[in-house]
Amino acid sequence: MFAIQWALVICNLVSCLPAIPAFIYPIDSEKFHDAVGRFFEGSMPLEKDLPIIKLLFRFLFYGLTGIYVLGIFAGFYAPAVWVGYAFAIGNLLRVAFIGIKYADADTWALGNFSKKQIGLICIIQTVLGLVIAGCTFLSSTNDEYLAFAEEMADAAEAKWATDTFFCKVIFGAGIFFTVFQLPPVLAPAMAWKQFQPVEAKQATDKGSLAVIDFVFSFQALTILMTQALVATFVWFAPAVDGIALWCFIFYVFYYPALVFCPVILKVDYYGMDAIPMLVFLIMNVFLGGVALDAYFS
Repeated sequence: MFAIQWALVICNLVSCLPAIPAFIYPIDSEKFHDAVGRFFEGSMPLEKDLPIIKLLFRFLFYGLTGIYVLGIFAGFYAPAVWVGYAFAIGNLLRVAFIGIKYADADTWALGNFSKKQIGLICIIQTVLGLVIAGCTFLSSTNDEYLAFAEEMADAAEAKWATDTFFCKVIFGAGIFFTVFQLPPVLAPAMAWKQFQPVEAKQATDKGSLAVIDFVFSFQALTILMTQALVATFVWFAPAVDGIALWCFIFYVFYYPALVFCPVILKVDYYGMDAIPMLVFLIMNVFLGGVALDAYFS
């Protein structure tokens, strides 16, 4: 394996570690409560707002893990130079997003966010992003890798003739999800009310609202990045096998089981609107079916 491949695999594996509590502890357990509590200094948001805040943190962990696993797949199936740089830039952009939010001192203080915990994550993600970028550059100076990359580029171009439908569907879906996720990034407070229309369940405390705005917008940014990185993967991959496998696993099983179905089954508890979740669920399963067909054909 080349340096770029080692970096994509190892750095993204390391990035998955902070999300482990979201996978092994129930959302209403004390251990998951403590895991979320590490992101706050002292007291957490109001008790009545914690269910939806914990749900958003859980979704954020799941979304980030989706990106990191995609990076691992890229290390094996699409280790092109621009793919490596794309994942490195993704790390740095997420850190920059947190930095922009931190610059709003009033909102940061209202949310009572932990500078130590979030700062540590930002440092680690910055280092990992620079490692990926550095290893990508190192590989780009290696003659053996350059010969491999040339063959990969030729195969990547040729696949558009054999897998046109799959590639176009994935790009089209990326545009669809991008349109729906831009409002939460740009105006999270307004967009959130569309997902949680039941006023009795909506947070009114300024501290809770600050937390919801931050986590919800970060989650939306993560979805946008996922679409961008999937498109980059599709464009530069020498074959569709790797991205089709990722799409099948994540669109058919991962996101429906961990994100959409839990909300649909408990819409009354969270005060959520089931319709957007049903639309996203149907879209994901459809994409997973297209991916499965592409993988076996």
